[in-house]
Order: sequence, then structure tokens, then C-alpha cells
Amino acid sequence: MKIHYTLQIPRPHTHEFEVNILIENYTNNNEKNLIFKLPVWTPGSYLLREYAKNIYEVQSYQNQKKLLTKKINKNTWEIDTKLLDNQPITINYKGYAFEHSVRTNYIDASHIFLNGAATFMFFPDFMGNDLSLEIKKPTQFEHIITALHKVENKDNLYHAKNFDELVDCPIEIGNCTLFEVDYQGILHQFAFHQLEISQEKLHQFKKDFFKIIHEATEIFGENPCKKYTTIAHFTEDNYGGLEHCESMALIFQRNIFESEENYIDFLTLFAHEYFHIWNIKRLCPDALWQFDYENENYTRLLWQVEGFTTYFQDLIMRKANLISVETYLEEQQKRIQLIENQYGNKIQSVAESSLDAWIKAYRPNENSQNTTISYYSKGAILALWIDIMVLEASNGEQNIEHLIKEMYQVFYLQKKKGFSENELKLIVEKYTKKDLTDFWTDYIEGTKEIPYTTIFEKIGVLYENEPKNKIDLGINIDNNLKITFIKRNGNAFEAGLQVGDKIIALDNQNIKEKDLTKIIENKKIGQNTLFSVMRNGIMTHINVNFQLSTEVIHKLKRKDNVENHLWEKWAKIVIKPKNNIHFSKLADIYNKI
Repeated sequence: MKIHYTLQIPRPHTHEFEVNILIENYTNNNEKNLIFKLPVWTPGSYLLREYAKNIYEVQSYQNQKKLLTKKINKNTWEIDTKLLDNQPITINYKGYAFEHSVRTNYIDASHIFLNGAATFMFFPDFMGNDLSLEIKKPTQFEHIITALHKVENKDNLYHAKNFDELVDCPIEIGNCTLFEVDYQGILHQFAFHQLEISQEKLHQFKKDFFKIIHEATEIFGENPCKKYTTIAHFTEDNYGGLEHCESMALIFQRNIFESEENYIDFLTLFAHEYFHIWNIKRLCPDALWQFDYENENYTRLLWQVEGFTTYFQDLIMRKANLISVETYLEEQQKRIQLIENQYGNKIQSVAESSLDAWIKAYRPNENSQNTTISYYSKGAILALWIDIMVLEASNGEQNIEHLIKEMYQVFYLQKKKGFSENELKLIVEKYTKKDLTDFWTDYIEGTKEIPYTTIFEKIGVLYENEPKNKIDLGINIDNNLKITFIKRNGNAFEAGLQVGDKIIALDNQNIKEKDLTKIIENKKIGQNTLFSVMRNGIMTHINVNFQLSTEVIHKLKRKDNVENHLWEKWAKIVIKPKNNIHFSKLADIYNKI
């Protein structure tokens, strides 16, 4: 059975798209109705997003005769086939697209971005069939950018070997800034929407992207892509990325060039998503080897999927000499600071955080920081710890790069399967040369405090922590002095302030025109302060007894003149800048970019 999709966006300013599906060589066996569905989530973003909420006017035809098409649940339709012959069937539907993110559809007068899962319906009985897609772009837009394979000598006609591939290739239609980077014959195409780039900046982009691509590829020894596409949207304040097998979608602030920090943040985001080429899109937990597009795909291993990738993003940036040693250590320090000062770290393990991604990670509320932990941040620190354990076990001859490279070769290239929790544990044990049952129980399945001092001592990095020794409320507020978050065990929490309270006065003194933070900092330990807040339209008075903040400051720094064998081995990867000899080998390539 041949399945052909036609996509058109006749009036982009209406945020509407239209899809036509032509089913050829359909054989009616009179046994069951023809079922078709829309995915409810997209791989890489672990939340049921209910894309069908934006689909309407679903109709079907045969020989120009309208067929009875019935919706039978939130994302499923069926056609009664009892009266049909074996002639082609067409299905038409429309969709609304006005949510600007890397995992949803967005259409306006300036450009079109479509995520496959939110756009294309599938036939459960024909998931492995070859598919074709014709894109009828609006005339005001010049470019169609997608990782889908274009059919030779056919304008705007593309091919996918199955539905997974169709879903895995987002589509950008617009008037983007386009440029290319060739890495070892792999053409990397970049499409930037709404970012002004000078020739000087463009040249710098190309050189820096090349370095990241090179360092990521070197870790695995091969790059499985035949081509690679990066679609990047630049907006006022959005941020995000989503990985695909041969492409990525990014969204970032348009002020990328306002500071070096912003530029590095964007390159780091690219490094993160690019590393996913190997880690998750090919090497992945067994629960994500084949996708169920209608239900949660549960795994306790997102801490490896995203945590390892977060650790490697910094490693790649350092190996490419795009960040300094100090910046590298600062990133690890920030992560520890975030983890250890979040009360949820005492409650939720990274394994449970991975499992709960479907109901918690993408649906945070005002209490999330008190009850959850990020599998990105804590997973990255666990990856760092594993890296040091591997270095120690091998006397500095191996590191986490060897571990993940073997995982890629064994599970993806050889066995062609995902890995289980136990298989991950076994390979980590192989490289660390120790029984990690307690490690797994305490730090992955449990919430035991990570022994940072012991870990960093092994590589000659000094870890220190000290109390914040400041008075604060332990809250977040918006511009209207309304409380949006209250930290567990903080002063506001103990006193009985609550999220939604709007602070009006302190000790009967109106503070609308004053800086709340400065007022709090001038309070003394044990001092009582009367807060007047508006709660559900009623003035409420709460007495706060100020105590020191429960937060702890965490610091990492290199020890001076340290004689440490593992330090030297680790330094080859992280600490020592790339020497001129290494980069001179690539200098000719850089100069041609």
C-alpha cells in the first residue's frame, strides 16, 4: 500500500495548515475498518501533548464520494470499509499551529515550523511503509528546510522510509539565513530564522560549529549522518532544543551577540543536541528503541540520556577550546549549587525523576522545586563521578568516553537494540572495576548526599561549601510582588506565607516603591516582621521571624601545584588547552570555511 502526504499552507497568517493523505493500492478485505491516528507526543519531549486538540475537519473520500469518517477517541479516526472497493482513498484534515517551541507547530506571516508528530497522521497497520510527502509552500517563502530525503528531479517532493523517519524530520519554510559547514564529507546545513548575521559573525559560527562537530565525532570515532540539518529560531526570550536523528530544532534569544556568555550558551545548546546524534537517537534505553506514539514510553534512564549528554556538552566545549578551564569548573559548580539547594533533591531520585518526566518535568508547578530534581543536572554530576571512577580504575588510561563509545558499538551497531538498567550498570561496573550495587541504590535509586569532597580530591580539584550566612525570605516574586514560589523550610514557609500572596506592606509600611530584597537583607536574626499580604482579595497579616538562609554556597577550584597522577590524566581531556599542534591540523580546513 502506497501512502502519499500533501502538505499545504495557503494562508500562513491564519496559522492553519492542510494535509491530504492519498492511499493507493488499498485492498479492502471487509474484515476491519481503516484506522488512522495522530501521535500524542513527540520523541525527545516526554509529555503527552495531545496534538489532536489542534486538528479539525477530518474527512475522507473514494471516487469523489464522501465516506463515513468517525472519530472514536481523542486521537483516532476510522473509516467504515465494508462498502468500499479497492480504489484509492483520500483523507483530508486541517490543523491550527500557533505555539512557538521546538516540539509544537508554529505558523505566521514570517515563517512556518512544523513538527512531524503534531502534523502527520499514521496508520497503525502500516507503520513500516514507505511514505512520500509533497510540500506546497506559499510563494512568499523561498526555502524549505528539512532532513527528509528529497526525491531526485522532483520539486518539493520528499521520501521517508517509514513513519518514524517522517516524524523525526521537522520542517521549516521561510526566508532564512542559510549556510553550510562540510565535515569529512557530511554536509551540515544551518537555517537561522530572524537573526541578523554579519560576515564576520557568520565566519565565526562556521569555525565554532566545525570544532563542536569534530570533537563530538572524535568521541565515537564515526559520524552516522549522511547530512545534518540545524533549524534555529531566534525570538525575544524563548529557549530550547530538540534532537532528531539527522537534524535538530533550536530556539534561542535574539540577543545572542550581546555578550560572550549568550554566544557560548547558544553553542553549548548546539553541542548538547548534536551529541544526541549518538546518545538517545541511536544509543538509547530499551523503552525508547521503538516508539509508542499513543502512550507514555516509561524509562528510569533519562538521567543517562540527558545527564550524560549534559556532561558531555561541557566536555565538548572545553575540548574544542571554546570555554576556559574556569568556565568549565563553574558550570559543574553551578550544577552542584542547583542540586544541593533544591529540597526536592532529598525527596526524588534521578531514576524516579526519569520515570516521572511524563507528569512532572514538563508540568512544573509552584511546589516542584520542593519535591523534584532535574535528571539533566543531577545526571550530569553522576556522569562526572562515573568519569572519575573510570579514570581511577584504569590508572588514568580510560575515561567515560571509552565507556559510552563501547555502549554505542555494542548496543547500536552490533546488537541493534536498546539497553536496560542492568545492562547500563554492568558496563559501568566493567569500566570502574567495582560492584556498584550500593552506588546504584544510594545515588541513582536513592537520594543519599553525593560525597563531593572525596570525588574531586581524586583529580586535584578542591571542593568547598559554606553557609550562605544571609537572611532571605526563601521566595520568588513577580514584578507585582506576588509570591510565585516558597522554598521548603525557608522563613516564608515556616511563617505561613503562601504562593499567590501579594505583598503589600511590612510593619504597616507600604513597600510598593521600595526594594523588598534590600529591606529583607537589613533585618536581624530573630527579628519579627509583620507582612501584610493580599490573599484571595482579603488583607491578611503574617508574622515572620527571620533566621539565616538554609542555602549553602558550593565552590570548585583547582589546587595549585598539585602532584596528582589522575589530575594529569584528567587534565589531558579538560584542563590543558588544546595545543597549537592539534588545531594546526585543522587550520587549513578552518581557513576555507
